[in-house]
Amino acid sequence: MKVLHVNLETHWGGGEKQLIQLIEGASTESRLFCVRNSKLHQYCKDNHLNHYCVASSSPYNLQLVFKFIRVCNQFKPDIIHLHTSRAHTLGVIVQLFLKIPPLVVTRRMSSPLKTNSFSRYKYNHPSIKKIICVSEAVRTAVSKLVDENKLTTIYGGVNISQTEEKIDRDFLTTRYPQLVGKRVIGFVGSLTDVKDPSLFIQAAAKISQTLPDTEFLMIGAGNLKDDLMSQVHQQNLAEVFHFTGFLKESVAAISSLDLLMITSRNEGIPNVILEAFVTRTPVVSVDVGGIPELIQHNDTGKFSSRESAELAKQAIELLKDFNLSKRLTENAYHKAQKFSYQIGIDQTIMLYEEVLSKN
Repeated sequence: MKVLHVNLETHWGGGEKQLIQLIEGASTESRLFCVRNSKLHQYCKDNHLNHYCVASSSPYNLQLVFKFIRVCNQFKPDIIHLHTSRAHTLGVIVQLFLKIPPLVVTRRMSSPLKTNSFSRYKYNHPSIKKIICVSEAVRTAVSKLVDENKLTTIYGGVNISQTEEKIDRDFLTTRYPQLVGKRVIGFVGSLTDVKDPSLFIQAAAKISQTLPDTEFLMIGAGNLKDDLMSQVHQQNLAEVFHFTGFLKESVAAISSLDLLMITSRNEGIPNVILEAFVTRTPVVSVDVGGIPELIQHNDTGKFSSRESAELAKQAIELLKDFNLSKRLTENAYHKAQKFSYQIGIDQTIMLYEEVLSKN
């Protein structure tokens, strides 16, 4: 079976990690179509992964469209798997020029779909045989616009043994000696509006008033960085707040945190939470999207409203109570075993075979 995977993002996130796991772990002949100089492109070059790349990330760019057509004619895939919204748009546009193989789409965000005519056309296009939803929350959102029979839920998973091998409790203190002897709370994700890093800063200001020996790390890159740095100064947090930028050793960083905080506006199944579960790092999160399918309050983590004071309260309680933290992280570790990446890979291959058998 030949599968052409398409991802037109330039950043590196949980979706990109899970895409690489699928390509490297599946028994298919796979190629990746990605954006030149993106994080995925760099990974392919570093790890000698078969791929095609294109300069633009816009599915409306004609050069990209015709490059994709040439790739389809050259590689002749049995299935084309579209992993991002822009990739999904590209797959539908290419149908205007070429009869291509059946399409499988992955939807990762729990936000409602747009209801305009193009969105309806895009999600209900007859060439799209299945839409993989990474959580039941995502499936619920998509089902409002798409026939339920076209939908399936396949959870994003984590490579447990590989994640455990990357645990390094001293990773951050080695890089930032000023963290030695301090509590460290981290935000891990892109510095974009959907992750709401401003809420993390607001919670940090309140935590710092109660626990002045706490330091805060924002791990990730994005277009909001300059504005966020200004907010940190306005909150008088400059001495205890650190921007690390993108870290490819994100698992090591997570494993050396005392607490991971999630502030996203919407999510499917955040890979970073699964990595925290495996590394036994406590998690405090807002209650959004598919996160309740991972976290049960005071069982595998702590939930909060979007109020910064409530986020701070939950984080302080967890940091002060070692026994509670220990119990939650042990429960979370066992929960992670149900989200092994191999389960997701096997289910995806079965889905491909089902699509081909009906095509």
